[in-house]
Amino acid sequence: MARLSGFAATAAFAILACTLGTEANNRYIPGRAVAARSTGISARAANAHGSVNAPKSHAKKALGKRRRSKKKCAPTSSDPVPAPEPTSSDPAPAPPSSDPVPQPTSTEAPAPPPPSTTPPSSTEAPPPPPTSTEAPPPPPPSTTEAPPPPPTTTEAPPPPPPVTTEAPPPPPPTTTEAPPPPPPTTTEAPPPPPTTEAPAPPPPAPPVNARKVGIAADWTSPKEVVANFKGDNTVGVYNWSPWKFDNLPDGVDFWPMLHGEESIADWGHVTSGYATKAMGCNEVNQQGQSTMNVQRGIDIWKQYLMPLKGQGYQLISHSTNQADDGTQWHKDFKDQCGECYDSIDAYSVHWYGTSADNFKSYVSGFHSALGKDIYVTEFACTDFSGQTTCDPGQAKALMDDLTDWMKQPEQDYIKGFFWFGMWPSLPGGVSPANTLVNGDGSPNDLGNNYKSK
Repeated sequence: MARLSGFAATAAFAILACTLGTEANNRYIPGRAVAARSTGISARAANAHGSVNAPKSHAKKALGKRRRSKKKCAPTSSDPVPAPEPTSSDPAPAPPSSDPVPQPTSTEAPAPPPPSTTPPSSTEAPPPPPTSTEAPPPPPPSTTEAPPPPPTTTEAPPPPPPVTTEAPPPPPPTTTEAPPPPPPTTTEAPPPPPTTEAPAPPPPAPPVNARKVGIAADWTSPKEVVANFKGDNTVGVYNWSPWKFDNLPDGVDFWPMLHGEESIADWGHVTSGYATKAMGCNEVNQQGQSTMNVQRGIDIWKQYLMPLKGQGYQLISHSTNQADDGTQWHKDFKDQCGECYDSIDAYSVHWYGTSADNFKSYVSGFHSALGKDIYVTEFACTDFSGQTTCDPGQAKALMDDLTDWMKQPEQDYIKGFFWFGMWPSLPGGVSPANTLVNGDGSPNDLGNNYKSK
């Protein structure tokens, strides 16, 4: 339909030129046809209503060409006027003249449609447009087709950017990789500081329970002995009697002892607030000491010691030595008085000998038999049978071995130990190698060693 309307528009332009008195020829102008096709809607309107509303610029161009041709407007037999393109209501136009028609250069201009079988008539020509200014100007097709090149230009730029963007990355990595090596070398230099960490080990050195060193001295011991041996590791002090020392230093926990039958008369002042721990009779299984049978030991315990339990005291059992009958005595006490056994907080044991293994075996065996905590309230390097002797070196070696063992976590059930030696001249036939003090009560070498435990 666009092509047919183009032919009608071309015919209309020719008639318009004749009406204005121009001498344009009546030949069919392909250029106008192209313009008409680009404005198909105006051509169809002209064909339907007998007028063409086209821009004035196109009309002027048409007039100019016709004046230059200097031909009359009327059509001749040799130059017929092309009929308008047929539409759905109008008949198809007559075939174009025999003169060759130049083909449009635009790629969009197709060949004219095939001629219709219906011959054109002179009366079929569309009426001329009302005014000469309404001639439709042909828009230059070539100008409309020009825009395509830009896309090609826009397509070209993209490639360069990627190449430029890809180039920079390589340099940075190389520069970034170089710095890392120096830091490690600098970090390796500080190894010396660990030397400052060395002091840390000393704190762990002290055993789990550091407060295990006890002081056992009596009224014949130098008065200054307790003050000279008191320290942060002191667990307590006792003197085999219910009475405190007159010069007892502040901060020392005194433990009164009901030594035997002779001490009952002095026991009345041991009441609430006087002390925190109370001790039973001394070596109940040993002749020459507080010898008594199990039943007498139960009676004294129930009458004089068990009442202190309700006054805030911790009760330490009657003591025995390492003789075989010592452990048995306590087993019988437990079997014959369950409530007495239940009131005991810890057992008191004594040991004298020269073998460290013998000591460890005795103490650990006693604990297994009775099942409660233990205080070793007397121990020293002495063989009462006289078969072996102890010199100061042997006494120190035994002291170190036994105290180190008792402070180990595995022996946490041993709550304290008391070396027998707070006299310049030891009583009871104990070897003088065990003494801890000088004549003035100051610690000797073995005394300082013990104090440091």
